[in-house]
Amino acid sequence: FALPYLEGAKLGSTPPAATSLSNRWILSRLAQTIAAAKQGIDDFRLDDTTQALYRFVWNELCDWYLELSKPVYAGSDEAAKQEARDVLAYVLEASLRLLHPFIPFITDELWQLVPRPEGSGPSLCVASFPAPACADAAAEREMELLMAAIGAARSVRSEHEVHPAAEVELTFRADDAETRALLGRELTAIRTLVKTKGDPVIAEKGAPRPKGAVMSATGSVDVLVSLIGLVDGDKEAKRVERELAKVE
Repeated sequence: FALPYLEGAKLGSTPPAATSLSNRWILSRLAQTIAAAKQGIDDFRLDDTTQALYRFVWNELCDWYLELSKPVYAGSDEAAKQEARDVLAYVLEASLRLLHPFIPFITDELWQLVPRPEGSGPSLCVASFPAPACADAAAEREMELLMAAIGAARSVRSEHEVHPAAEVELTFRADDAETRALLGRELTAIRTLVKTKGDPVIAEKGAPRPKGAVMSATGSVDVLVSLIGLVDGDKEAKRVERELAKVE
């Protein structure tokens, strides 16, 4: 996925400037992972290091960040594309250096294909371990809220067996004005990852519940997914009966 988008990336020895939430978040998570990996090696707890690396590369970089990047690359905002390109190049190259002590031949092969910092040498075996950087607590806090809201909506889709291609009407309700503002800023990410019919509605708690909507609460946000026309009533009744029987 990454290689076609890395052409023209500007890669230095320090993290690139980032303005979007997803880019700030992945750079912060990389910084935290570098610190955790180094601590694990220093303490001879290689299991801690490998767990931190696995969680970062698989769950955060691949599972979330790449998916959040897709609408950026598909869009027309060249400045946003360049920022995403620079961040992806930096994070991917640093990830390969982090993984190198554990899967050296695979990482060195891949490292030859990606942009590398100037003066980094001919092979990963003589490259330096990534240097720690400052974490972005605000980005991590906001992203955690966004991921929880998106995850709740996707869980409703999955639990009720909504067809993957079907678009759903989505409503968020939250009392906190900052939370509503955050969700409003990240509409593209929400539309892409939940597959919504138009923009989600963002309202205060206590607002009328949309007809036919299933609600899932996550932290300070109520997530309501309308299932009208998407779920067969008889099949849904049987599914609930099966769940009740299992619980009993």
